[in-house]
Amino acid sequence: MPLFRKLHDTLGLKWRLIFGVSALLVVSSLLLSMFLLEEFSQTATYGLKQRGSSLARNLAHNAEFGVMLEISSELDGLIQGMLTEPDILFAQIYNRDGVLLSQGVSKGLSMSAVTTTGVNLTISDTTSETGHNVETRELFIPNEVECIEVLASVVSHKPDVSKEELGSASTAQESHIGGEIIGYVRIAISTGETKAKIAETRQMIVYFTLLLVMLGILLSVTLVKMIASPINTLVEATELLASGDLSQRVHVQTDAELERLALAFNTMCDSLEKTQKELELHNQTLEEKVRERTQKLEEVQKQVIQSEKMAAVGQLAAGVAHELNNPLGGILGYAQFALEKMSNGQLPEKDFNAIQRYLSDIELQARRCKMIVKNLLKFSRSSDKMEFDLVDVNSALEETFVFTSHQLGMKDIHLDVSLQPSLPKVMGNVNLLQQVFTNILINSMQSMPAGGDLKVTTIFNPPVGEFGGAVEIAFTDSGVGIPEENRNKIFEPFFTTKKVGEGTGLGLSVSYGIIRDHGGDIKLDSVVGTGSTFTVVLPIVRETARITANAKS
Repeated sequence: MPLFRKLHDTLGLKWRLIFGVSALLVVSSLLLSMFLLEEFSQTATYGLKQRGSSLARNLAHNAEFGVMLEISSELDGLIQGMLTEPDILFAQIYNRDGVLLSQGVSKGLSMSAVTTTGVNLTISDTTSETGHNVETRELFIPNEVECIEVLASVVSHKPDVSKEELGSASTAQESHIGGEIIGYVRIAISTGETKAKIAETRQMIVYFTLLLVMLGILLSVTLVKMIASPINTLVEATELLASGDLSQRVHVQTDAELERLALAFNTMCDSLEKTQKELELHNQTLEEKVRERTQKLEEVQKQVIQSEKMAAVGQLAAGVAHELNNPLGGILGYAQFALEKMSNGQLPEKDFNAIQRYLSDIELQARRCKMIVKNLLKFSRSSDKMEFDLVDVNSALEETFVFTSHQLGMKDIHLDVSLQPSLPKVMGNVNLLQQVFTNILINSMQSMPAGGDLKVTTIFNPPVGEFGGAVEIAFTDSGVGIPEENRNKIFEPFFTTKKVGEGTGLGLSVSYGIIRDHGGDIKLDSVVGTGSTFTVVLPIVRETARITANAKS
């Protein structure tokens, strides 16, 4: 079976059809030939037995008088007449006691061969229309002559009728059928001629079967080619069509079904070619539309990010103003005191040293104001392009704390900073990352209206297997926490639990989008009444991670 299945899978449709039709034709022809041969053999053998039975009955009928009187000369004449039949091998006549009264053999057969064959005069009770019991048996003579032995009883007919019944046809027939067995007739009819005819017929059937099979195979090959050739053409065209060649067309001129199939294929190709042209035109238009929409979305995204920056600046404005007010007050006081001392015209040495100290403090406070303004401008500046570079996360956090620390102090929030030193750098945009840090700090401040603790930590997760390593920044507050039903919504645009006017609902959504653009993630862990932890995960440059890991080891 595996070999047949492998052969079936290897051969094409045409050869499978040819082999299938041929096999069916061969099997059908063989079965028909066997049936015809068997039928002819049975018919010929039956005809031979019927002929032998008829000859035996005639001989028995004619030998009735000779057997009754045991007249050998008359019986010998009957025997010689029987031997004139070409297929009769021998004939014998016996009396009722089994004594041989007369016999004869055909030419070419010895009397000794006949006498050596056993004689069985037992006969069945089957009676023919003539009143003679007849039985046929197969017989083999020692000279390897096959024949059929026919044994018939010789019956003496004694009519026993009344005077009234004498002369009637029915009475004569009944008296003819009844009678006493007075002897037996035994003949042997040769089966050679019949077997020769059977052999000749067998040979003719074999030749006829071979001719029929050859003609059938030739016809099946022709028919299969007529059917398979257009199908192969369609298959080849379909394969080319599947590879992208829509110019394929098929022309079939066989029968109506295949012509309809070819016409449907050509119609499909026309439709596909037309659709492809429409799609190409549509794609060109679509690409232009997508490009325009993408540009608009990028502009809108930049506007949203910038608006969130300005919203954060607005929320930090009071703290930044206070941060600037303190050093500016000192600068103003020191400048006024120095001017007062210098208005006298001459400065004592002790006043000169004091003014020098004042000017030093003025420079220090001015630098502090400059740094605050610089960081605030840097944070609020709009970037046309999202340019990525190596970023020191610890430095970005410290710059963010500059303009947020005072706001935290005003809210009575204690800031605890624990930054792991020598963190590997990440690839990102420092301005956008500071916006994320600021949004999370503001969100933590708003979750602690009565004050609390805010802890910011950074750690390095070294690479393991496919994981290339990351820097994690955790913001842990002691605020009110986030209910479980809101945890899956806080990063959605415009979702907020604040009162109207206190927030846009875009801060965390924008932050999440920025971190995803950096290839990172923001995780949330919150317990209602205890606080929340926002963890920003930023992938690091693999080479930097390897150097940092080696340095630690």
